[in-house]
Amino acid sequence: MQLLMHSNYFPGCVILLLFWVGSFDLASSQCPRMHGKKTSASKNSKDSSDEGGKPPGAKPVKHYIQTTFIFRDLSDDDRTFSHICMEKLHNLRPRLKSHAQVTIDNENIDCSVHHFAQCREYPLKTSYHFLVVEDSVHGAAVYSLDRKHNTNSNAVEMAILDALSRHSLHPLVGYASKEATNEVGFVREVRPAELEKFAEENMKDLRERSKSSPSTIFTYSPYELRLLNQRILELRRHDFDTQSVQSLKQFRGGELLEAIDSGKMVLVLFWTNAQSVSSHAFELWARVADAWRQKYEARNDPELILGSVACQDQTDVCTAFAISHQNQHTIYAYNDGKLIASQVYMGEESFYLQWLDIIVNTKALKALENAEELARAKAGIVPDVPGVRPAVTIGTFSSEESEELRRFKKIAQMLNGRYHLVYIINTKAAPTVITIRPFEPLEKTIEYVGNFDQRSLLTHVTHNSMPSLFDIGNGFTSEIFYPAKQIVLLIFDSILHSELQKEFAIAAGNNAMNNKARDKLFAQIDIQNSVKLDKFMQNLEDSVSCTLKFDANENVEKLISNSDRLKHKVDIGASSVHPLKYIQSEHINRIFGEQDVKLLPEPRLAKQSSVPMHGHQDPHNLEDMDEGAISGCPMMAHMSHTDRADRDEL
Repeated sequence: MQLLMHSNYFPGCVILLLFWVGSFDLASSQCPRMHGKKTSASKNSKDSSDEGGKPPGAKPVKHYIQTTFIFRDLSDDDRTFSHICMEKLHNLRPRLKSHAQVTIDNENIDCSVHHFAQCREYPLKTSYHFLVVEDSVHGAAVYSLDRKHNTNSNAVEMAILDALSRHSLHPLVGYASKEATNEVGFVREVRPAELEKFAEENMKDLRERSKSSPSTIFTYSPYELRLLNQRILELRRHDFDTQSVQSLKQFRGGELLEAIDSGKMVLVLFWTNAQSVSSHAFELWARVADAWRQKYEARNDPELILGSVACQDQTDVCTAFAISHQNQHTIYAYNDGKLIASQVYMGEESFYLQWLDIIVNTKALKALENAEELARAKAGIVPDVPGVRPAVTIGTFSSEESEELRRFKKIAQMLNGRYHLVYIINTKAAPTVITIRPFEPLEKTIEYVGNFDQRSLLTHVTHNSMPSLFDIGNGFTSEIFYPAKQIVLLIFDSILHSELQKEFAIAAGNNAMNNKARDKLFAQIDIQNSVKLDKFMQNLEDSVSCTLKFDANENVEKLISNSDRLKHKVDIGASSVHPLKYIQSEHINRIFGEQDVKLLPEPRLAKQSSVPMHGHQDPHNLEDMDEGAISGCPMMAHMSHTDRADRDEL
C-alpha cells in the first residue's frame, strides 16, 4: 500500500510508503470462533471462585448459553455418533432449563451434506464432531467430542455436560441422567493453534482449486463504506442497560407474528446477550429507534414499528423465525406480511437511518413523472429521500412494457435498499442507463454500455456508484481495503493543504477513469475531521522517517506514479496488525466508548468470497445466507440457474 502523507505529524514532508500484504496469507490471523478471547479453560479457574462452584442443591441463577454442534461424517459410524450427539443435546435442553435455569440455544450444522460458511473454518477432508459453546462471561470455545473415546450415549452426555459446565455459572454434571452418572465423558478443547492450522490448510486447498475469474461486481454500495469491524466488536466488553430502552417494541410470544400479519411495516432485530457483536447491535438499534422517533415524531406514523426479540428469553420465537447464531445482528424488514429487506451489516446510527430512509420512503425502482424530476435526479436528488445522494442510476425507456425496463426492474429489486435507481418513459428515446455521481470532481456522469443483460447491468451500477476517492478518517469497510492490491493514501490538514487535496482528488478521478478494474484504491484522511489518529500514527512513526520531500508545484499524479522515488517499504506480515485497523478501533470507541482492546491481525485473502466469516455469514454468497439478506426481497426465487453466479457475487 502506498501512503502519500502530508500532515503535522511529519512536518515539512510528504512520505510515500509501500505496505506489502500477502494475498492469500491467513497464518497467525484471528482464529475462527475464539474471537481473540481467553479460552474457557483459562478463564474458568478465575471465574469459578467468583460465580461458579454452586452445588445442584443451591438455587441456580438463570443464564443463557449458545451452542453449535458442527460435524462432518464420512462413515456410518460417524453418522450414528452425530445422531447420538444431537439427540443428547435435544434431551438435555429442557432438563437444564427447568432444573439448572440454563437456557441452551443449540444449532446443528451438517458440513457433510449442506454448504455453510462456518464449515470453511474446520477440516474440509476429514470427519469431526465439534461443539462450539459461547456465553457472555467466558466468550466462545470449540470442543471436540471424539467418537473413539465416547463409546456410548451416556459418555456423550457426560462429555457435553462437561463442555457446558465450563461456560455455566455453576457445574452441570450433577444434572446428568441416572444412567449416565457413573460414566466418564471425554471432551477436549480445540486450541487456537489447531483452528489456525485448519484455516491455513483450507486456504491452501481453496487456492489450488480456485480457477474462477475476478469478480466484475463491486459488492458494497456507497452507503456501506464505513462499516464496523465486527472482529473488533467481538473483543469488547459490553454493558448496556436494556431496561432503559423506550423506543423499541420488545416482542414476546406471538406479538411479532401478529404485528407482521397486521400488514404494518415492521423492522425487527433478533439479538442475544451471549454475543458481544449481537449486544452491540442491540444498543445501536435502540439508538436508531430513538433517533427515528424524534425525526418523524410530527408524522406520528402508526404503520411503522421498530422492535427487537431477545433470543436469550424468547428462544421459541427465534427458532420459529429460523434465526441462527450467525444472523443475530441482522435487521429484518417486513411489509404487508412479507420480508422485503434485511440489513446484515453494522454501522453507526447514521448508516441505519440512511437505510431506513430508503426502505421506508422509496420503492426499489421509482418512476420519474416529468422533466423537472429528471433534472433533480441528475443533480443527485431522489424523490422522497432527503439530501443529495452520492450516486443515482437513471434509466430511460420507450414504454412500460419494454424488455429493457423489465430487466432494469429486476436489477432494481436485487439492489433494493442499497442503491438509488429511477427511470423515466420517453417514447421517442432509445433505452439508456446512466449513473450520476454529483460529488465527483471529473467524471460525474457514466453511461452504460451493454446489451441490458443482468451481469453487465449489475457491473455498471455497482462499480460506477462508488466514489473515486474514499475518505477513511472516520472508519472504513474491512473487505474493501484489506484485500486491495494497492492503496494510495493522503493524510493532510484541510486548513493548510486544501489545494493539495484537490489535486489528489483529480488524480483519484483519473485513476478511476483509466483503471476500471479498481485494483488501486485512492483514500484520504483529513486530520481536522477524523477519529483520533495517535495510535495509527504511532505505528507508522515506529518505522517511518521523512524520506521524500514534496515540491508544492509538483504534480501529485506524477509523484504517485514515479516508483523510482519510493525509498521506504514496510512489510506487513501475517502476524502483524495492519496500521489502518487502529482507525477502525477508534471509530468503534467513538460510538460505544473507550476500551483498551488488543487488536489482532486481519485475515487477508485475495478472493473475498473465500474469507471465513468467523461465525458470520458471507453476505454476498446467497448459498450461505438468508434469502432476504442481499437487498430485501426473498431473493428472487424465480431467477434462472444461469443467473446464480451474479447472485452469488452480490
